[in-house]
Amino acid sequence: MHSVKRNFTLNWKQAAGISRPLKLWQKGFWDHVLRDEQDYANHFHYIHYNPVKHGYVLKPEAWPHSSFHDYLSKGWYQIGWGHREPDDLVRLDLEWGE
Repeated sequence: MHSVKRNFTLNWKQAAGISRPLKLWQKGFWDHVLRDEQDYANHFHYIHYNPVKHGYVLKPEAWPHSSFHDYLSKGWYQIGWGHREPDDLVRLDLEWGE
């Protein structure tokens, strides 16, 4: 991951004509192997609930930049999901400093 971040930053700076030091990435990174279908679903739900959790919107379907809309139309979610914190998310600790 370090190599990906470093190379992306160097290439981006070159394309943008930037020569000064630049910090594009958050300080930490950790990986996580998805253990099973439930673990996958928990992380998937986390992504879609995050704008609600951080107070940007009151419900997931109100966030215009989310893949939630696609999965809603495919039947993976129903209107009403995420209007309160989903039970699966209570057990996840995916954010630094929280």
